[in-house]
Amino acid sequence: MVTFLYGLVFLGTLAAFFYMFIRDYKNIDVHHYSILIITLLVNLGFFIKSMTTSVGEAILLNDIIYLNGTILPALFIVSMLKSFNINAPKWAKFLLFAAAIAHLVLVWVGCTNDMYYANPRIEFTPNGTVLHFEKGPWMVYHFVYIGIACSIALWLCIYGLLHSEKISRWVLACYVTIFFVAAIAYGIEVVLKVDNEFMPVIYMLGTWVVVFSYGYTRMHNVDGIVSTMYDGLTDRGYVAFDKKGRFLNANKKALSILPELNKVRVDRHLVPEDGKIYNLFTEGMKSISNGTSKSELLKVNDIIYKYDVSYFNIEVGKKQDGFLFEFVDDTERQKHMEFMEHYNDMLQKRVREKSQHITEIQQKIVLGLSEIIENRDSNTGGHVRRTSDIVKILVKTVQDIGKITLDSEFIDDVIRAAPMHDLGKIAVDNSILCKPARLTDEEYAVMKTHAIKSAEIVHSILEGVEEEHFVKLSSNLAKHHHERWDGKGYPEGLSGEKIPLEARIMALADVYDALVSKRCYKEPMSFEEARKIILENMGTQFDPNLREIFEKSCNQLENYYKNLQQ
Repeated sequence: MVTFLYGLVFLGTLAAFFYMFIRDYKNIDVHHYSILIITLLVNLGFFIKSMTTSVGEAILLNDIIYLNGTILPALFIVSMLKSFNINAPKWAKFLLFAAAIAHLVLVWVGCTNDMYYANPRIEFTPNGTVLHFEKGPWMVYHFVYIGIACSIALWLCIYGLLHSEKISRWVLACYVTIFFVAAIAYGIEVVLKVDNEFMPVIYMLGTWVVVFSYGYTRMHNVDGIVSTMYDGLTDRGYVAFDKKGRFLNANKKALSILPELNKVRVDRHLVPEDGKIYNLFTEGMKSISNGTSKSELLKVNDIIYKYDVSYFNIEVGKKQDGFLFEFVDDTERQKHMEFMEHYNDMLQKRVREKSQHITEIQQKIVLGLSEIIENRDSNTGGHVRRTSDIVKILVKTVQDIGKITLDSEFIDDVIRAAPMHDLGKIAVDNSILCKPARLTDEEYAVMKTHAIKSAEIVHSILEGVEEEHFVKLSSNLAKHHHERWDGKGYPEGLSGEKIPLEARIMALADVYDALVSKRCYKEPMSFEEARKIILENMGTQFDPNLREIFEKSCNQLENYYKNLQQ
């Protein structure tokens, strides 16, 4: 009867084992499968032992059955730790399995020398063969080990109950039920000393609980879910290398992206002869080792892949087992980025064109305003345009010589601001502005007010429309272009480098044009005379640092005026 029952129990355990295969779980947890395998062996041992006819066979089968009291408790505890998300240190797990293996060794060795169980004998009963023996001195280890294992399992059950809000109730119920049922059944057998054990029935029921709860248990393991999901991402390519840079393997997607990998033998380093994959992978591994790793792009036919390299580890807590390259189709995103980049470029181009158009309109307005003023001032016809052109010649010479460093922004600003230097004359009375003779001292005092008025008008025109640096430079140029290096100019009597550079350049252009141009009160001066006067006044009226610049510009200035006369 017992033999028949053990046979059914074994078949039931075997059915549970195969049921796990039928479910085809991904990333199977090794602890659960180990429990199933050992339980299957134990129940097979019980079944065969019930039919044995010799003491030797009974002892051998009993040694196999002892896996239930040695390795199985350790596996059960480790499985509980993992399901309850308790990170036990490696040394604790090592000690647990070391104790389990030591126990198994004592059983296997002690049975041959009466140290574990002595005077073995078998009894044939209507319910099957029963092995009797006396407890040897090493049997103490069994009760100590089982006592410690049960204490740990009990503590874990209590821990799970106290932290039930963080643990699945179904998972907790499974472990607690298996533990208490097995502990009670084992206690009954030890106390009552029954001839035929009924623990195999408990083991079989336990295996089915493990089978039915396995999927639910795995759903509470985020790492397992993520691992399963990534395993299903067939549109991603993965290539692995060990920590020494030797090729390990690649999935089908990676092999389709880089067919050269099909020719690479497993466990060897890549060599330059491997072609483009040599640089791709060696540089990737080098970059992450140097801490400079970043996403790179790889174009294969018309598809653009983004690939990253990261470390991977098989063992929890281990720093690095190797390098993992991940390839993801990034074509659509790259096309979108390319479109946005093109759109931004186009938008910036249109903004530049509009800005340039606005600047040109502004310049025309300023020039128009300046020409209106010149039409009122019969003494200075064409002065605004000529001085603007002179400023261009001077700043270009500054660039060519390199003695004074001017950035491109400053040069553009000076050239744009030059036409505005005399806008203040619009506020000067016609009787003074249009007087066809030299001004009296009183009239000249009124005329000098145009410098401050020019700065005020420039500021009011440009403020809120132009950038601050251009507003400031234009105001300085308009206000201070009549200052002198020696401090005897107007309106503030600034001297030396206290005079803004833009105003010093404008002053040189302004005086030079006045000298070589015809006025109602004088004839144009020759280029030689004008040059002589300018140079004589370097260090008094003009910035001496502009001497070399003026001298090197004289030929261009003379040619400019000669072309105007033609």
